[in-house]
Amino acid sequence: MRKIAFALLVIFVLASLVFDVFIVAQLYRARQAALRLTAQATVALGALQGETIQYTFHFQDELPVVAEVPFREKVDVPIVAAIPISTTVSVEQTLQVPIHTLLGDITVEVPLDVEIPVAMTVPIDLSVPVEISRTVTVSATVPLDLEVPLDIPIAETPLADFLGELQSALLDLQTQIRDSSP
Repeated sequence: MRKIAFALLVIFVLASLVFDVFIVAQLYRARQAALRLTAQATVALGALQGETIQYTFHFQDELPVVAEVPFREKVDVPIVAAIPISTTVSVEQTLQVPIHTLLGDITVEVPLDVEIPVAMTVPIDLSVPVEISRTVTVSATVPLDLEVPLDIPIAETPLADFLGELQSALLDLQTQIRDSSP
């Protein structure tokens, strides 16, 4: 019975040794995978810090506009015309006409009752300054449909600091894994 127990013990020790070698080999493979993945993640984070976020912002809305717009302008209005005048002017008046004679000065009253026909064309060529001063109320709704392209460099955002800290933490983890005993 001792031989059987000893043989069983040897079998268990050898099985345990094989199992331990298997576990150590798996841990070594896991360690190598962790080193490889932390290195890849560190490189990817470094590349990400140099990238740019590109987004097109769509904006649709209606913008109400209410304003009073003052207008003040001086305009010269040219007037060029020929105005025909056709009328009769009636004159009824008594004139006091002084006459100098050898016998002395005499004033004679001369009655005047005349109709004078007037027929003429009056040319007009002038420029009249006209000042316009007015406030116009404008009320409208302006539909907006905009697409605004945005390019945001990650290095210029607070995300860059976080990515730097994450990259530093991964480098520290990589150093700890490398420095640990296999």
